[in-house]
Amino acid sequence: MNSGTHKLKVYENLHILNEVSNPIQLQKEMSIIRPIKGNKKYREKIDWDFTNREDVNNYLLLQLRERIPYFLSFQRQKSNLDNMRIIPCGFGKSGVSLMLTVEDMRYRAFVELRFREFSPPIYYKIKEREEKAKELIGEELKFLDDKHTITYSFKSRGRSVRETVDRLVDVAEKFILAFSNDVLYGEEERLDMWEEFEYSL
Repeated sequence: MNSGTHKLKVYENLHILNEVSNPIQLQKEMSIIRPIKGNKKYREKIDWDFTNREDVNNYLLLQLRERIPYFLSFQRQKSNLDNMRIIPCGFGKSGVSLMLTVEDMRYRAFVELRFREFSPPIYYKIKEREEKAKELIGEELKFLDDKHTITYSFKSRGRSVRETVDRLVDVAEKFILAFSNDVLYGEEERLDMWEEFEYSL
């Protein structure tokens, strides 16, 4: 696989690794970075305790991994899920993060795309198509210029965790498909790398 492949298309092309004998060893020999070793191993759960924050977060991550397997940031193991209210995930570009929570301190669930101080040009480029983004994702979508954040939130109080997670996963996938071209390739004007997705802006 080369840099000519859109980052969201990597997952569907993993079969190419079958053509390389012992790809893990080859990667280990070629890598200058030591592999990250997770300190917690995820175990498949049958009985979820949704009064426990760690179970809620693990359930959210499980649903994201199962329903959006091509977004590789969800595949990384997260630590501190027992006391983490908001789960941060990389978006494939330095300074851009996807944040998710089933319930914040104001009883809201949200998906947010946050841009750090050096990445506002991408934020403003996306904001130029705010109306189209709202059509694709939902009227609840907001652009917070003072924080360089795109957010979609809704009240989670009174909803079941499963219902809230279903809606979050749906919104997260729309965020990924709508904003990935701009975030990953827009700043460099790499239009040749853009892909047309169901929710592309």
